[in-house]
Formats: sequence, structure tokens, C-alpha cells
Amino acid sequence: MRLAEYGETGGHGGIGARLAAARAARGLSLEACAAALKLPLRVLRKIEAEDYSGIDSRVYLASYLGSYARLLDIPLADVERALDELAPEQPTLVATGTMPRGRYLVERYAAGATYAVLTALIAVPLLWLGLRGGLDTKLTHIAPLDMPAGRAPAPAAAPRPRTVAPPATPPRAPAAADGDKPLMASIAPFSAMETAPPAAAEAAPAKHSLRIHLDAESWVEVTRADGTRLEYGLLPAGSDREFHSDEPLEVRIGNADAASVEADGKPLDLAPYRHANVAHLQLFKTSAAAAADG
Repeated sequence: MRLAEYGETGGHGGIGARLAAARAARGLSLEACAAALKLPLRVLRKIEAEDYSGIDSRVYLASYLGSYARLLDIPLADVERALDELAPEQPTLVATGTMPRGRYLVERYAAGATYAVLTALIAVPLLWLGLRGGLDTKLTHIAPLDMPAGRAPAPAAAPRPRTVAPPATPPRAPAAADGDKPLMASIAPFSAMETAPPAAAEAAPAKHSLRIHLDAESWVEVTRADGTRLEYGLLPAGSDREFHSDEPLEVRIGNADAASVEADGKPLDLAPYRHANVAHLQLFKTSAAAAADG
């Protein structure tokens, strides 16, 4: 039964009548009880008359009856039984407003979307800068001298070439003897190549000559006994190099299959000096040692 319906029937002998009888037995006025409980006088009148038409919530009614019963020393168990008999229904919750679906989705996912956008704005530029900084498009890769022809090393394992700043003025080539071909400038694809400083003019021609011809691209290194490099670089196919020296020469030729060598005008067989298609020769050492002994 709803509280309003119970009040309209004007029930008698219920909790309200019991509270009124207890108040009268103690000689308390309704106004004194209202002041003690800090409740409106009209609420106590409705409770004693068991008129609950203006109270549609069990919570409010239980609070009013419990406070009034404690004031008059009536057991709260009697109040609970009376409330169970009334069995008031709770008011139905009614939505007072609606939210558009678009706004609901925005409020629900706004935080996650903001986090994703900020992460993309920070992570993508950092990744791009890392990739750009880690790529060297101008890096020159050099194959080791002892690697067989036709095989290229992995880019990550390729050693960097030793480079020096080019001299302020280009070195002059020594005057060629009669019948000798002039020296050709190296056109190896390096940003800078170590070259020997120009040799001082000699009064007499060198005792020994070395000529190297390449049928295919090959690495060539020619070094004097004192460590001075006369040639150091990757030479293209068809290159001819001729060197004159009074000192022993150390020669390294990569891709030896494509190279032919003449020492003092005589062809030189590279087979005894080859290892993994790299030839390593030491020329004119015996004659130089003999001259020193003399």
C-alpha cells in the first residue's frame, strides 16, 4: 500500500496513534515535541493522524518515525514493523535531461584521443630525426684487400677510407723519360685521396721502374720503404700507373686477376704473391740492400 493511499484510508491504531498516546501520557505538547525534534509542526500532526499523503519516500518517513519514537521511548522495532506494513513504494527515477550521442562519445574518448595525438606529435618527429641522423647517403664503402672479386661487404661492416685534405697546389708529375708514358691522374671515386708529396727534382733518373695496368677495377697501394705512399686508392678499369724509385717498393693489388705488372720493363708473374685474389709484393729490395753494402 502506498503511503498516500494509507493516509487517505485514515488507518487507526497504527504507529501514529501510539505515538500520540505516548506523547499525551508524558504531558508533552505537540509544539514542544516539534521543537525538540526540529521538525515542522505539520509533519508531527500528519504522523499522529497517520496521514502520509505528503510523504512518498520510505527514507523520510522512517527518519521522522524513528526520531519521534526515540523521543517518546518507543522501541524502534515497533517502528520497523509499522513501516513493513505500510510498504511504501520508492519513487521512480525519471531522467530530467538527455545528452546527444556525439557529445557522449566525445566526452568518453576525448582523453584517449588527446593522448594518442600528443604521442604521435612527439614520437613521429623524433623517429624521423633519428632515421635521418642515422643515414649517411654520402658514405663511401671500401672493400677489404683480401676479399675475392665480385663480393661486396655489407654496408654496416664497410671501413671508412682514410682521407686527408688536398694540397693547396696540385703536385707536379716528374718528367717522363724518353719512351715512357706520362703518369695518369687517379680518378678513383673518393672525396679525398692520400697522395704522396711532390718529389724533389733529381739530377739522375731513378734506377727502378714499376708499371701496373688494370683490365678491371682494382685497389692499388704502392708504398716506399720510408712509408710514403705513391698510390693509394681504387682505380678504374683501363688504368695505367708507372712509378720510378731508387728504394724498395711494397705493392698491394686487390683483384689481382685483372692486373699486369712490369718491374724494370720485365713482366712479373703475380701467382706466387697472391692470396685470396690479393697480390702482395716487395720489389727492388735485393738491389737496394746490395747498394747499401757497397
